[in-house]
Amino acid sequence: MAARATPLRMTAILVLLWTLSGAAYGCVLPFISVYAAHQGLSVPQIGLLGAVSACAAAVAQPLVGRLLDRRGCRRLLLCGASITAAMGYGLLGHAESGPLILACTAVGGVGFFGARLVVIAVTLNAIESGAGAHAAFARFRLCPSAGFTVTGTAGGLLLGHISFALLFSVGGLLFVAMALGSLALPPPAPRHDRLTAVAEGRPGDTRLARRVLLTLSLMSVLYGIVGSSSDTYLPLLLRHLHGSYALVGLASTIGAVVEIPLMLVVGLLAARLSPAVVLLLGMSVVPLRVALFAIVPAATPLLAAQALDGWTFSVFAIIGVTIVADQTPRADRAWSLGIYAGAGTIGPIIGPLAAGFLAARIGIQPMFGLVALVGVAVPFSLVVGLWPLLCGRPTTAR
Repeated sequence: MAARATPLRMTAILVLLWTLSGAAYGCVLPFISVYAAHQGLSVPQIGLLGAVSACAAAVAQPLVGRLLDRRGCRRLLLCGASITAAMGYGLLGHAESGPLILACTAVGGVGFFGARLVVIAVTLNAIESGAGAHAAFARFRLCPSAGFTVTGTAGGLLLGHISFALLFSVGGLLFVAMALGSLALPPPAPRHDRLTAVAEGRPGDTRLARRVLLTLSLMSVLYGIVGSSSDTYLPLLLRHLHGSYALVGLASTIGAVVEIPLMLVVGLLAARLSPAVVLLLGMSVVPLRVALFAIVPAATPLLAAQALDGWTFSVFAIIGVTIVADQTPRADRAWSLGIYAGAGTIGPIIGPLAAGFLAARIGIQPMFGLVALVGVAVPFSLVVGLWPLLCGRPTTAR
């Protein structure tokens, strides 16, 4: 379980970057669909909004990962991505037409997801692979949940007294602070060292490594479909059920509140059980949570259903990432993480569009019932694809 001790300065920088990323995103994500509806966008148009943003992020993340692997320019990439997010989300509150709102969310999404990928890769390179990596990574990964909780909750409480433009501008300023924090990262390794790393050996079982990456990418797509449908339309469902703006903000952050202790638990569980088993347990909750959105008739009880995502996302964000890292040589790690993360943003290309189409025709709660059926495929894909790991085959391939 022992993870390599990172220098105090590096640890402080990573904690700062993780926290700022979550706090900045918490000023935006819970309120994008509500803002779009406030500006007159229809339910299908709101779905298109999420789809275009996700498409841009899905293309950008593998490219960022490849640049990070080959060039090692982590400070430049993180600073550039953070500034891009600040520009997109900072201007969002001043966009009043559908095309402008779409452009701002797409630019912001590219910046946020690109920056997050760099932070993930830098963090994994700062800790040892193996069992201890799960617990070590979990301690860093809970920081954005804490930041997201504070700003998301505060934004929901204040939104009746402040404008969307001011709230989104605060998120933009936090991304600027993240860009400044990225300059404190140590310089990249010399080019000779990176080329040497590229030439080093690949995992001993290449077929297993590819199977794991393909399976987790498929799982990420399916989870992205379900999760993006929930993120996009749960705020509208709550308003439809006469929930307040404060409830909207709380529903968007309650999962993050639950994540904070659960991420520590997940890291410890992965050291005692098979990480693949822990991942399967977490993803098995996905269809249950969405089914509750379809059958619960009041707004406030939906908070309990939404809290279940804290367990699922904790497992997805920690175990999924570390299994991918364990199956990938360091020279290709960021690229593989980019594929995994990019797959997660392919789901939101499909989910909001399909869910918006269904909601406009059968109603928002019946739509969640159909999305729950898609959620069943999430744990099923893991049973089929990760069978060797579920049977006890070791996950560390280096």
